[in-house]
Parts: sequence; C-alpha cells; structure tokens
Amino acid sequence: MLRPMSKHVPPAKAAGPVSWESLYTGHPQDYAPPDASMLERVSKLTPQRALDVGCGAGGLCIALSELGWQVTGVDVAHNAIAAARQVARARGVTVTFVADDAARWQPSGSYELVTCHFGLPPDPSDRQAIYHTVRRATAVGGVVLMKFCEGNVSKIPALAGYDALTVEELSRAFEGFELAPPEYLRIPSHLRRGRQRVGPQVRAPLEEGEEYWTAVLFEGRKPL
Repeated sequence: MLRPMSKHVPPAKAAGPVSWESLYTGHPQDYAPPDASMLERVSKLTPQRALDVGCGAGGLCIALSELGWQVTGVDVAHNAIAAARQVARARGVTVTFVADDAARWQPSGSYELVTCHFGLPPDPSDRQAIYHTVRRATAVGGVVLMKFCEGNVSKIPALAGYDALTVEELSRAFEGFELAPPEYLRIPSHLRRGRQRVGPQVRAPLEEGEEYWTAVLFEGRKPL
C-alpha cells in the first residue's frame, strides 16, 4: 500500500476509502527526493538486494539503486509506478517496479534490506498483512527500516487514523528481530500544508508552542 519519501500522505479517514491512485499523476513531477534520515541509516550497510514497500514515485528506490543496491519497489498505485519508471529511465538506473498491493504481493526472493516510508495503512487490521509480507521478504541477517508517524497527529486532517500506530505495535510485529532503539524526529506541522508533502525532519528543539507531529525511525535485523 503506501507512500513516498517526501510522499503524499493519505487523506483523512473520514473522507472515505483512500484513493491511492488519485495521489499521483503518473508523470515524473510525482517524484520526490529520498528521505535523508533513512539514507543515513542505509549508508551504513553494504549494498545488496533491497525492497521498498510502498515505494510511491520511487524516491528511495532510485537513490538506493544509485548507491549500488539491486532494488525492487512495490506500490498499489499504478500512477506512482508509472512515474517511478519514467524517472528511473531518465536517471539511467535499473529498478524493478511492481504495481501491486503489498498486503497480497508475494516476493519471489529475499532481501537484505526492506524499507517502508510512511507506507503503512491507517487500519491496524490492514497493517498485519504488510508486516507478514515484510517478515517473509527479509533475508536472514537482513534489516527492516521503517519510518512512520506515532501519536499526536489527530489534529492534522491528512493524518487522521494514524494515532494507533506505535513503536509497541511494530515491536510486536517484528518479535524475534534484533531491534535498535527507535529514533524520534519532530516535524513542524506547518510544513505539512500546501502540497501535503512530508517536510524536512528536525532533531533540534522546536520553537515554544509550535505544533508538530512525531516521526519514528524503526529498525530491526532478522537474526541469523
């Protein structure tokens, strides 16, 4: 299911079923640069095979390919995949893009890195199938790296329904994995206005009284 690196974020749950397709045009302008905090984590790994779940318009996939990874990206939105393929061709990189729902998609192999950037659905029952896909796709010794928002987002219409997603839920979903301490990043809520793209992450204190939402970097390694 799922969204990009500076990804578009799904509309409020109250607005009805999410139309992931409508979030993209199918053209290269859908592309958004990869998330710096995730690339920082990935830079510590040896490039091998990578899977990006909810790859959107391919921001992270293309960056990983340029770093030497063999990359597969899956997203439920056909328009997102169409845009990603165009950008990859224009930049001269090879990425396998799959238009499918990660909750049903069956990976044909395993991956040393599996990423998901703001790609988990708001409904907890829907997320379980995604976790199953990710666990199955992760190679022994491989790393799962996810970024999501936790708590204090109910006042932001575009993020309605995501308050239930927590580190505790991810920890249960990846029980048995070697989990790194989660990293919390505060993102000023005013950066979410306009085009509904994910703004830059900040580790420094915010101004007094400034509203923000909390992003979490969650990392786990599948034991040998």
